[in-house]
Parts: sequence; C-alpha cells; structure tokens
Amino acid sequence: MKKILILTNPVKDPDGEVSSAVKGYLEGADREIIFESDPVRAAGIGGDLAVVLGGDGSIMRAAGAFAPAGIPILGVNLGKVGYMTELEVNELGLLGKFFTGEYEVEHRMMLSVTFDGDTLYALNDAVISNGAISKMAALSLFCGEMHVNDYRADGLIISTPTGSTAYSMSAGGPIIDPQVECLLATPVCSHSLSSRPIVFSGGSRLTVKNISRDMVQVYLTLDGAKNFLVNDGDSVVIERAPIVTKLVRIKYDGFYSRLGKKVN
Repeated sequence: MKKILILTNPVKDPDGEVSSAVKGYLEGADREIIFESDPVRAAGIGGDLAVVLGGDGSIMRAAGAFAPAGIPILGVNLGKVGYMTELEVNELGLLGKFFTGEYEVEHRMMLSVTFDGDTLYALNDAVISNGAISKMAALSLFCGEMHVNDYRADGLIISTPTGSTAYSMSAGGPIIDPQVECLLATPVCSHSLSSRPIVFSGGSRLTVKNISRDMVQVYLTLDGAKNFLVNDGDSVVIERAPIVTKLVRIKYDGFYSRLGKKVN
C-alpha cells in the first residue's frame, strides 16, 4: 500500500478546495491518503510521497522535515513563482503518473549549518547579515583553515545550487545547475569593487566569522525563515549536508525550461 501525505496550506487554501482536489486524483484501493498541516508531524507519520501545497517557502519548510526522513516531495504551486514546485493547480491530473512510474526524482544538495552548538539544515541558503538596518556588517570568510576574504557589506549569502536562483541571484550571484555540487558565497551590497561571488567545491567547509566588534547586530537566517543572533566573534560553519531533498518531477521539462518560465 502506498502512503501519501498531503501537506495542507490553511493560508493559501483556507477552504481546503485544492487539498480535496489533490486527494481525488490520488485516491485508489491500495493507497492511504493522510492530511497534515505541520511538516514535522507529517514526517513523523512517514510515507512514500509528500504532496506539498504552496510556493517555494512551503517547499523549503517541508524539506527540513522530509529530507531527514527520506520522503520525496511533489509541490503544487499556490504561490507567485513556485520555482521548486512541479505542478500548477490546473495540472493535477498528472498526479496519477506517480503510480505508473512515469516520474523522476531529483536529489537536491542541502546545507549543514553549525552554530552555537546546534546543527541545522537548509535547502536554499544561509545568510549572515545586518538585519534591516543601514550599518554594514564586517564578516570574515574562511574555506577550511584558509582565509578567503573580509567583507564590509550588508551580508554574505552561502547558497546551494538550488538557492542560486533565489536571494543570491538577486544579489548578483551566478545561476548554477542544481546537479552541480558546490557552495556559492555571494556578498550583499559589499563596500568594495573587488568583492565578487565565489564558487567553492561541494566538499568545502566554509566558516563565516562576525568581526563587526558590536558596531551592528548580525543575524543568521536559514532559508529566509529561521533567525539567530550572531554575536561579535561568533562563527557559523557551513558545509554540504549528509542528506538531500528529493523532488519528484513528472513533467520532464528540465531545469533550463523551468528557469525560463519562472525566473524571467
């Protein structure tokens, strides 16, 4: 029996109309359909597939719970861009392809972020920044034991290839094919003509140290949601995670086709 999780979205689907429609396309004699709004609880239940309703933010929140459990994600776009989602609401009829084996699973690299004794995961990026004030942060970047550069900037984005099309792209970083395993460091509004994005190998261990000397409050933000205060002298260690996010692809339109449709 196939166990299918439907991660509902009370904000973007308040009346449950899309959730019910998804269930209608997934129902079958050998299938158990489970509704859940919390990704952590859903991951605890376990399943063969998680259908996530929402946009890219919903996918990123779900990834933190489903990736450690090894549950593949299929996103249904209820957001504005939905770059990581697979289907629009008018394409729900394609859901049946999951049961006939007409799909692929993309493995997306994630970040392992160690700070203040804890290790957390991110699908898109880890951002060390000055928050929303006008004063610049001072940050020092290391690769392994080697000093790479010091930045006076609004912040520094460390992203996966998946995250290269998000905040990093807006800050002038390159777009990287998600099948390439690497880490991308992109400064945000750096006060230097020589500061440029740097691509590191996927096996690199990056450390970002706050050297602002208490002149500005610095924060660590993971996937645009989780925030932590980084005190002066504190370091954030970022490297490739031992887990991946599994994204189910049914339409076979490919990275570059999706890029042209969603990002232009």
